[in-house]
Amino acid sequence: MTVGDFTDIGIDCIGAQGLSFGNSQLFLEQLRFEPASSKAVGIRLTNGPENDVNNIVIRGCHFLESMDAGILLHGPSPYGITISDVIFYEAKDGIRIEGTPTLKSIRFFNNTFRDLNHGLRFLNQPTELSTELMLRRNLFTRIRGAEAVVEKGFDEAKFRSIMSTNPVGVQSNWSDRHKPSSPKLGELQLLFENGGRQGADDLTFISTDPDQKKFLAPSEKSPQKDVPGAQGDEKKWVGAVGPH
Repeated sequence: MTVGDFTDIGIDCIGAQGLSFGNSQLFLEQLRFEPASSKAVGIRLTNGPENDVNNIVIRGCHFLESMDAGILLHGPSPYGITISDVIFYEAKDGIRIEGTPTLKSIRFFNNTFRDLNHGLRFLNQPTELSTELMLRRNLFTRIRGAEAVVEKGFDEAKFRSIMSTNPVGVQSNWSDRHKPSSPKLGELQLLFENGGRQGADDLTFISTDPDQKKFLAPSEKSPQKDVPGAQGDEKKWVGAVGPH
């Protein structure tokens, strides 16, 4: 399904919630977002009058064409949010986290971010009560700024303390952007620990045309197509798309 020609928000999830057990989360899957305005947001997850968003899975979606953010997460205490197998293309930010939230069990894995200002942008450092944040097996290509950044209040030690420990919260994130000689304050260089790569000049794709079925699929010899260390429901490749 294509969600197209919107100028504000494609799908607005206000206080939306699923269940934490079985396969009972709220799923948004295989959706294609094509806005009519560069100020639009594909999916907004925000707190409602009675509860914050929780137990939501966004999987296999494509956010295409110029927009302000693919996914915007806003609320004091979102819980159990999984974003995986998603392509973010030509947005200002792929995923933006607003406010100063307490993040619990938030997972971003096997996503591809291409032609963006930032892949992942926290407007503020999450609170110290945050736990189980996971950033794993994401692919960043042609990012103009930092792949991931905390704009205000960044404290690396405290940020590390909110990461998952089992499995390790950061692993096998790759980027074709070379590590800057003097990273700006707030750039999450820790994103590339534990099997991560920066300056990955050998990334190649079958197609870079978003209208093609094999958009951003790795070519036969591209190294991201088979990378060890996948856990649980993660894919064996880095990024949203595997070999076809």
